[in-house]
Amino acid sequence: MVERVDRSLSPAQDEKARQLESEGYVQVRLGRSRQAWALYEEDLRMRQTIQDEEDRPVHKGGPLHMMGFILLFEDKTEDALQHFVQAYIEDTLTVDFGHEEEADTAPAGLFLRDLFHINPVFLRGIKRIVHEKKAGGLWKSLRDPLEILKEASERMNVDTRNILSLCSTVPRVPRKVPVGFPGPWEKRVFIGGNYIAHMPILIKIKEIVIRLGYEPVIIDEIDVSGDLIHHHSLMYLHTCKFAIFEITSPGGQLMEVERARDYDIKPLLVCTAAAAGSLSGMIQTIGLKTTTYGDIDRDIPPIVEAYLCGQLAS
Repeated sequence: MVERVDRSLSPAQDEKARQLESEGYVQVRLGRSRQAWALYEEDLRMRQTIQDEEDRPVHKGGPLHMMGFILLFEDKTEDALQHFVQAYIEDTLTVDFGHEEEADTAPAGLFLRDLFHINPVFLRGIKRIVHEKKAGGLWKSLRDPLEILKEASERMNVDTRNILSLCSTVPRVPRKVPVGFPGPWEKRVFIGGNYIAHMPILIKIKEIVIRLGYEPVIIDEIDVSGDLIHHHSLMYLHTCKFAIFEITSPGGQLMEVERARDYDIKPLLVCTAAAAGSLSGMIQTIGLKTTTYGDIDRDIPPIVEAYLCGQLAS
């Protein structure tokens, strides 16, 4: 039996990390990438310092993932990918022994699989190495994801400076569009959710909406000032006949879900199957059905199509 290694922060340390993460998210939404980078970098350094001072491994996936997200927005794709892979390795190190595949459903894993379409053989190789090291009694000594990345690259003969060569897609984050109301009301679909944690799902929903001949409306892609995001979000929602919300990671979309009913919109709510049992109390009491999904490419297209074509009960 392999004893689990606790890589979590203490309550006080976690509170500090949450403050940095929260402010970093605000700066990202405001488009202040350098300020956001400094906050996530501070979070990463704090976790590394805790490792050294307390002589134990600490989970660093959160700041690494967010730093990758910022780099992606700056079109520094290879550097972004490097950070996402490190965050993915951190996730494999944090889950229980024998459950390394759970890292595939964490944000970094979703980005790698569904945004970059990275070769799954490489991810399996990482999980195999981590599994072996845990089984060999080395779990407590695994503190630097770059060491795992280097070993995986050597085993599979991959250049660590060009991991992008393993990806079939080079993602380009869409730039902001001017304020406007394209498309007729009956074809407009408001898409809401956590734009950072679940971007691959929202992009997939957007793709299906377009393929079905509808007009996707995503507030995060519209050029509005930070202090008007709330106002414009509800304004755009009111111009749509349909609304699809990803609610696995609750946030501002919960307010939009509640207002959708005031606008006579019957929204589609989707979340991962794993999160279905722990949804926000507001979602559970508002009386709306939630549709779960597992694999994005397999499950999301028919769910969205059934909703837009009137085949899915609200």
